[in-house]
Amino acid sequence: MMKRTIFSTLCSILAVVVIVAVVLSISNAAVPEYTSLSGYEYTGEKVKGEAIIRSAAEEDDTIFLFGSSELSTTMIKSHPANFFTEYDFGFDVCTVGRGSSQSLIHALILAGNGESLRGKKVVFMISPQHFVEDGIAPDMFVANFSEQQYLDAMMSDELVEESKLFLSTRVRDCFDLYESEYEDPGFESSRRLAKQVLNNGTDIPAVGYLLMKPYYAFESVLYTIRDNVTASKVIKGFEDVKGTAVTDFDWDTYRQEMIGLGAVESDNNEFGILNDYYNTNIGKKLARMENKDADLSYSVSQEYEDLQNLIWLCDTFEIDALFVHTPLHGAWSDYCGFTADERLEYYDNVRAILDESGYDYLDLTAKEYDSYYLCDVMHIGWLGWVDINEAICEFYYEDK
Repeated sequence: MMKRTIFSTLCSILAVVVIVAVVLSISNAAVPEYTSLSGYEYTGEKVKGEAIIRSAAEEDDTIFLFGSSELSTTMIKSHPANFFTEYDFGFDVCTVGRGSSQSLIHALILAGNGESLRGKKVVFMISPQHFVEDGIAPDMFVANFSEQQYLDAMMSDELVEESKLFLSTRVRDCFDLYESEYEDPGFESSRRLAKQVLNNGTDIPAVGYLLMKPYYAFESVLYTIRDNVTASKVIKGFEDVKGTAVTDFDWDTYRQEMIGLGAVESDNNEFGILNDYYNTNIGKKLARMENKDADLSYSVSQEYEDLQNLIWLCDTFEIDALFVHTPLHGAWSDYCGFTADERLEYYDNVRAILDESGYDYLDLTAKEYDSYYLCDVMHIGWLGWVDINEAICEFYYEDK
């Protein structure tokens, strides 16, 4: 009787495995061909999943741009989603990120999609506002965390133990902090796995980790099936559009056009801030905001360590990376009491990490007082995107 029960259970498990494997195969095949406009879409499916990134990576003429909330500023004409669909430079840009997608989130995306992105050209935006003392806020971490990516990263044989331990430590700590401040964040599998990976890093491997690995692998497959379905809907919702073919683009003339546009679209304030943003977020509150950031500091931050880990992952997956070191809004920072000396210390801290990394980076920090370089108090604007777009073009063609 016992043997029959065991045999029956094993047969049931095998049947489930076979069915899931078939469904996975079907869902993989059902993901439509990548469309360029889906790459420019500001969508969480690229932050939380893998299918769109995998599809984009299969295209030889695609370069990736990892960022955060600056990717949402599509009201600015020079934003990559507008610029590279108006002008065809012979490649497409796939933007990855949304608000508070900081270095830790980018690292998890990269770790989960490492094999798809191996050897690819990736541009990483570095945003100053992320470098507060504790780094990414726990609620923003939970909002952008992908269980699928974390499970796949921990199951990967390509990811070195040091990176697994670092990511697991950060995942555990962010979830614990969220629970202490808010409520149970969910993500039970990832929280359990993080603790088991850390225990497994000791001299005696955690038995629970070894026993649970098949379960985590199976759960990852289920996430992949779900991701394929949601990604298919996103890709099908957009066309493959090419702009006007460019052979010799006049960047200086385009800059002058953006200066004129920036002047018109920010003409209700002295800071060159987008009119709608100024009206909504500053306006009558301007006087109360003077010196509000007098105690702000980016000198010490967990974000520095998270950025360093992201660089290690670029090494692991042989990413051809370009980092963009973006400035603060100089005039606004001065008004709010975040001094030039304090900003310089932050700029130098990031430069030191990038210099040591050996990766190329675009240093835009000297532009912090340039008019229309940012479109609000923190996001890249009319002129800033022009410099970044030009750098993306040069980066894409540097070895072609």
